[in-house]
Amino acid sequence: MRKIRIMHLRAISRTGWGGPDSGMLNGGVHLDRDRFEYTVIYMKRPDDDTEEFRERYRNVSVDYVEFEGKGIFDFGQFNTMLRYLREERPDIIHCHEERSDLYGLLLKMRIPGTKVINSIHGDWLITSPRRWLFTRIHCWLVKWLDMRIAVSEQVVEYADRRGVQTNRIVENGIDIDAWSPETTQKQDLRLKKPESRKWVGFVGRISLEKGTVEFVRMAERIAADTDEIDFVVAGRSEGSNHMLELVAELGLESRFRFLGELNPQQLRTFYGLLDVLVSPSLSEGLPNNLLEASAMAVPIVATRIGSVPDLIRHGYNGLLVDVGDIENLVEQTLKFINEPVLARRFGTHARDEVASRFSVTSHVQKMGRLYCDLVEQPAQHG
Repeated sequence: MRKIRIMHLRAISRTGWGGPDSGMLNGGVHLDRDRFEYTVIYMKRPDDDTEEFRERYRNVSVDYVEFEGKGIFDFGQFNTMLRYLREERPDIIHCHEERSDLYGLLLKMRIPGTKVINSIHGDWLITSPRRWLFTRIHCWLVKWLDMRIAVSEQVVEYADRRGVQTNRIVENGIDIDAWSPETTQKQDLRLKKPESRKWVGFVGRISLEKGTVEFVRMAERIAADTDEIDFVVAGRSEGSNHMLELVAELGLESRFRFLGELNPQQLRTFYGLLDVLVSPSLSEGLPNNLLEASAMAVPIVATRIGSVPDLIRHGYNGLLVDVGDIENLVEQTLKFINEPVLARRFGTHARDEVASRFSVTSHVQKMGRLYCDLVEQPAQHG
């Protein structure tokens, strides 16, 4: 039987490795290699540092290709990619954001017989003037592709309101064996936790839409009432670290630790040390940190935003608060700190939830069936 040739296409994000990249990597690792040939293609700018991307795919023996270009559309980049794809003759090109959808649509016109599909990720649910414009462009582009895959019911509803029909729902997946409480290691000195301290954690990009100011304001109120809790931040900052500056302005330096960006093994160790993970995002899809923390059985307090309620059921496997509600953020965080039995029960429920609905095994099985079904269908021509 001839193998189905899958090529994923994505532009390097300014924010670095993200959820779609993890999904692409998981597909390359877990799809049946007797049935599928699998390559990831990245579009990069001249100043993009792609070493992390190359290393991650190299470590799991997934074929990685990149094409350099400038601006939203680069004719030289497109033509080089077109020549490459004409030689490789993929059955399916799987796109993941606005720029790759544009390239994918044009490639579809130039490579007869190749199906072009896209995954509509949670970034459609992120609200900002820039995202609004790109989402409108995205809505038009994806209508011309052969298939549109949503990552959650919320994305389906959002797309439907904008006249975009989705064909399938395939939830994000996480490797629950790799992300497990049993995988933690505690040798890293940066992650040494005094036995007498409680840790409230933040994981993610240090940018305003992630609720960084709200996290610090929450910490300010908690720190005023108790001296047993520290606030520990793992993530990269974009430009100047406004979070660090606000902590200094409020005199909270002794209560905060900034660890910078952690690799996956360090992150697993970090999650294993947390008493609570707080995700106070103002705008969000379904963030990887909540999947990871859930798999690690960490109690979670998060804002009721985007696709987060798809994963976190309030009062069962986590606690949800309204965006910007700092008082409730404080209250729910302290509930887990003060009731460790409750916290452990919620953590167990969180891991059970991702194991049953968001495992990488389930994700890859759905994608494999989808790819097989797709190659048997006639191409869509608009």
